Amino acid sequence: MPVAPFAQSVELLDKRPKTFRMEGDTDKATGHQRQLSVRAADGSIFWFESMEISYRLMPEASARVLADSGPGDAFERWLGAYARATLCDEYGRYEAQEIANLNESQTARDEARRRLNEFLEPHGVVVLQIATPKPKFDRDYEKAIYDRKIANQEVQKLAAQGDQLAQERGQRLAKIEKEKAIQLEALTGTLAEKRLNAEEQEIQVRGAAETFAIERAIEAESRRSELLAEAEGILDRAAKEAEGLAAMVDAIAAGGDTAVRLAFVERLKGVEFRLSTPDEKPGVQIVAQAAPTKGAE
Repeated sequence: MPVAPFAQSVELLDKRPKTFRMEGDTDKATGHQRQLSVRAADGSIFWFESMEISYRLMPEASARVLADSGPGDAFERWLGAYARATLCDEYGRYEAQEIANLNESQTARDEARRRLNEFLEPHGVVVLQIATPKPKFDRDYEKAIYDRKIANQEVQKLAAQGDQLAQERGQRLAKIEKEKAIQLEALTGTLAEKRLNAEEQEIQVRGAAETFAIERAIEAESRRSELLAEAEGILDRAAKEAEGLAAMVDAIAAGGDTAVRLAFVERLKGVEFRLSTPDEKPGVQIVAQAAPTKGAE
């Protein structure tokens, strides 16, 4: 390598992006290690069949990289030293079923990238991207996750159906309330009409009753007047008869025995009676009738 006039030596460092890969069962090179296996927070094991981390040298830190790591691609060993432990630490904070959730997996990946850059920045290395594939579980756990996914989808489907039913129920209730309001308005109008009719009928019945009462009162008063007149006539006749009897009594009292006999004869006037003598044949009767007597004969 030619030497510049102002330097003792020149070292070339590759600043192009590089890829650190974890896949397979064994470590093959500095930038190619075995696949990443993680123990989840619930104790289960999951793994990533292939994980790639893109990184590069920081050009502005070339002198620090050369002094810290040495020439060539020696700086590449720093990522292998930190990557596995950091990734296991961040993904291991979650349970297996949470890692199966895309959002939780992205959170763990982003936090791992942040921590790796904290560790690698003093060595002049920066992580650009972590490509995380879907985690793998044992067959039973995969089935359980799949069943859970199906169950969650069913729950979401039922929830959507519930929301739709709730909306339909609200719409039906609104429709029923509107129909009932219309019916109530119609019934209210009908009731008001019937009430007016009833009031009119009441007025008519009351008027007829009052008219009937007045007519009966007039008839009663007329009948009362008739009965009073009839009673007065009877009283007059009775008074006259009483006066005649009183006069007769006075006359009888004034006439003495003769007046008594005359009164007796007057009483016998028109009365038929039969007389018989001892020498009359049986069965022969003489009928005599008292005649009116004038004076004291």
